[in-house]
Amino acid sequence: MYLSLRPFDRLSDLARLPAPEASRPRRNPVVVPISPVEISHLAQRFPTAWRRDANGWDLVAVTGLTKTHDYWLPTPAPDGAVVAPLLLRTFPLTLLDDGANDNLPVLVDETALSLGAPELSEEARAVREAEFDRRCLALWTFVNSRRALAPISAALDAAGAFRPWNLAFARDEATYGIGGLHCVDWSYFGGGDHRRLVAEFGWLAANVLTMHRVSQHRMNTILRDMADKT
Repeated sequence: MYLSLRPFDRLSDLARLPAPEASRPRRNPVVVPISPVEISHLAQRFPTAWRRDANGWDLVAVTGLTKTHDYWLPTPAPDGAVVAPLLLRTFPLTLLDDGANDNLPVLVDETALSLGAPELSEEARAVREAEFDRRCLALWTFVNSRRALAPISAALDAAGAFRPWNLAFARDEATYGIGGLHCVDWSYFGGGDHRRLVAEFGWLAANVLTMHRVSQHRMNTILRDMADKT
């Protein structure tokens, strides 16, 4: 969903940074990386899955089935909280984690910055500074949470717990879907490997697996939303 990432320049970019409610990717995301710290909240709305990349297993939320499917747009829950992946709520800012350093540069999608650089009043700049710091703190929490998940994902892989999750659907002579996703096989739950994983990694592993299983049922809602728009 990022088109042109570069380091964020606090001095020149702060005035051009859109407000959170106006920050929307130009390219509709289909899957968005997520972290364990947000999975309980996201499971209310989005299916979660794993995909494999060069760095290992990546936990993601499925936010649509095609590039034109806008189910990902932030929507308030009954309690008023917005249910959306953290990376969508911090866009156009992000961090690229190298897995080792604790001092990561904040990056920004250049294409999402406002044109021009309006002058900010002292009060307006203080508000922008506070909002920027809040987003940075959220991104660092995101990175730390994903780092804690990495050994759990590796243990699931070693136990053979992942199976391909086929998300291919046909409607009106067209096929929609996403390839390369995996879910935890239902036969894994309650078995010896599952119990040993929870014994080793505790609540974090137990919660991620439970919320992942619950969230798979949200695919029906995404399909229903897509049907309503076609």
